[in-house]
Amino acid sequence: MRISLSEYLLKTTCELDTASSIRALFENFAHWFARGLDHLPLPLLTSSVKSMALLSDLFDDSASYEFLYAQMRNVFRGGFLTGHPDIGYVIYSMLKAVTVIGLENAARGMTEADMAKQIFTWVEYGLTFWSPFVREATLHGFIYLMQSMTLDPLKAVVQYVTGFLLEETKKQLSVTDPINVIDMPASLEYSNLLWSVSFRIMEEPLQVSFKNTLIQRTCETFTVMNLSSYLLPVVTSGIEALALHSASYLPQFLQLVHGCLVSYATISSTFPYALRILIACIFREELDPRRASAHKFEPVLEELYNVYRRCDVRDAELISLILPSVLLRLYPEERVLGIILSFCAPSKDGSYSSHITHSLRMMFEFFERIRDNQRLSSLLVFAQQVLSHLQAKTSTTTEDRAVATCMLCAVSSYEDIAYRFHVYLASLHSSDNFEESYKFLLRKVAEESSQNR
Repeated sequence: MRISLSEYLLKTTCELDTASSIRALFENFAHWFARGLDHLPLPLLTSSVKSMALLSDLFDDSASYEFLYAQMRNVFRGGFLTGHPDIGYVIYSMLKAVTVIGLENAARGMTEADMAKQIFTWVEYGLTFWSPFVREATLHGFIYLMQSMTLDPLKAVVQYVTGFLLEETKKQLSVTDPINVIDMPASLEYSNLLWSVSFRIMEEPLQVSFKNTLIQRTCETFTVMNLSSYLLPVVTSGIEALALHSASYLPQFLQLVHGCLVSYATISSTFPYALRILIACIFREELDPRRASAHKFEPVLEELYNVYRRCDVRDAELISLILPSVLLRLYPEERVLGIILSFCAPSKDGSYSSHITHSLRMMFEFFERIRDNQRLSSLLVFAQQVLSHLQAKTSTTTEDRAVATCMLCAVSSYEDIAYRFHVYLASLHSSDNFEESYKFLLRKVAEESSQNR
C-alpha cells in the first residue's frame, strides 16, 4: 500500500532547531510579502497572518517582533483584511509586538502621542468589530500592553477599554432585559476574557471610577437570582486574585461575604463562592502574632456560625472542612477549641444538631494537627478542657454517651485509641451501646490529664 504524505512528513527529520525553523518560515513570508500584499491571494494572506501570530510565542529575539510588527502594520494600513475576521490576528500581533519592542521603537518617525493614537485606532477597530473573535483577540493584545509597559501614555486607550468592559459586563448581568435576553449569547471564553481584563485593570493605579463601578458590579453578581451558572466561578476567581493582590479591597469583599451569608436562606447558591472569597481575605491578611487583626472578621464569622447551624448537609461539610484552618489563622488554639466545642454541645432541649458528625470531625482534625506536630503537652492541656466540658453536663441519653465517646476518642494522645474515632462516628446514629466504650475512654482521658498536673 502506498505510504501517505502525512506519514512521510512525520518521519522526515530536520537538523534545524526551533529558532532556525521559524527564521526559515519567516523568510518565506517575507518573500511572499515582498511582491506586494495586493498580489497575494486572500487564503494565502490569511494563512500567513494566522501562522505569524501563532508562531510569535516562539520568538527569541526582538528582530523577529520588529519584522512581525512591520508586516502586520502594512496589512492593517492597506486594508487588505478589512471586514475579515482574521484582522483579529493582525491587531493581536501588533499590540504584542509593540509591547515587546517598546513604544519608542515602534514609534520611529512619529511622536509618542501619535503612536498612542495609532494604538487607540487599532483597539477601537477591534472592539467594535462584528466578530466576537476579533474582540477577543484585541483584548488578548491589550493584556500584553498591561503586562509589560507603563500605561501612562495610553490613558485614552485604557479609558476606552474600560468603557467597553463596563458596557459588556453590564449586559451579562441584565438577565431580565429583553434586548439582552434575545441577543446572541457570548461564548464562555469571551465572558471569561471580559472579566479577566476587568480585574487586571483593577491592579493598575488608574481609573478610580472604573474600580468603584466594577466592585459594585461584582457585588451585583451575588444578588442576581437568574445569573448564568458559569459566571459566578469566573467573578469569584477574579475577586480572589484581587484580594491577594491588594489588602485595600478586603473591607469591600468582606462586606460582600457578610451580605451573602445574611441572605443564605434566600439565595444559597452563592454560598460556596462567598466561602472562597472569605478564605482568600483571611489568608491575605498579614499574620499577626498577637491576633489583633481578627476583630475585623468576627461579624462575618458569627454569621458563618449561624449559617452552619441551619444549612444543608453539603454546605455544612464545606464549612467543616475549612473552618479549623480559618480559625487557627485568626485565634489562639484555646479559643478555636472553645468554638468547636460549642458546635458539639446539645441545644437547650437536649437534642444535638443535625450536623453533629461534621462538628465532631472538626474536633478530630483539630487534635490530629496537634498529634502530627507531636505536641503532647498541649494535647493533654486541651484534653483536660474537653473533659471539663463533658463533666459539666451529665450524659443521660445514649446519644449523649455516643457524642462524648467520639470526643474522648478524638482527644486521646494514644494513636490506637484516636484512630478508632471514625469507627465510633460511623456508629453514632446506630443502636450500638456506647456505655462500656464511654466509661473506658473517660477513665483513660482522666488518667492522661492527671499525669499532666
